[in-house]
Amino acid sequence: MALRCFQKDEILNCDGYMTILLSSSRFAVSKVSHIFTKYGIATLSLLSRHSKFLFLRISICLILLTGFLSCSSGLLGPTISPSTKARQLRQEGRWEEAIAEYQIHMTRRLEDPRRPLEENPYFYFILIGDCYLEIAKFEDAQNAYISAYKNGVEPEIIAFRIRKLAKWLEDQERFEEAMDMLAQYRYLDDLVLDYDIDQLHKKSIEKEERKKTETSQGQPL
Repeated sequence: MALRCFQKDEILNCDGYMTILLSSSRFAVSKVSHIFTKYGIATLSLLSRHSKFLFLRISICLILLTGFLSCSSGLLGPTISPSTKARQLRQEGRWEEAIAEYQIHMTRRLEDPRRPLEENPYFYFILIGDCYLEIAKFEDAQNAYISAYKNGVEPEIIAFRIRKLAKWLEDQERFEEAMDMLAQYRYLDDLVLDYDIDQLHKKSIEKEERKKTETSQGQPL
């Protein structure tokens, strides 16, 4: 880069790509002739001696606009979708609030005309059911899972959730109820659910045997 400076008028010559004539005595742009970009695609001529006022106004407007947008962004914060907010609420253990956000998101996706054909917003019934199960609302969770199934969510996904419901009952040693539930929905995945029923039946028998043993040990000799 070649740089030549004169006391009154400064000519900045950058490899022949840009020539700007500055009148340093009045600090005004009097002429800009043949401004070339590095790729030689722009030419601009400004002949008005008062063009400095236009540049000044534009500069001030741009500065103010930039500041306004920055402040607005800081005050309003980034936009968060209901599904993202729901995930955050789940991490905080705010299950009912997460359910509400999932319902909002599902409704919006159903109403969105730009939604891809392969997208099924009813999948959010699955996540709603998971939230209900976390707060021990068993029937609400079951209804949410079945709503997902009735609206086209794959049977394998529903079967996995039915197994979660059965496990929830199993943890409370409600083996008969768990087996009844799995039998009710075995059409979703008969091989897997039949296996679970068999395992629960064994645990139910073990539970009865423990009761008999405890009863017999508690009887006086």
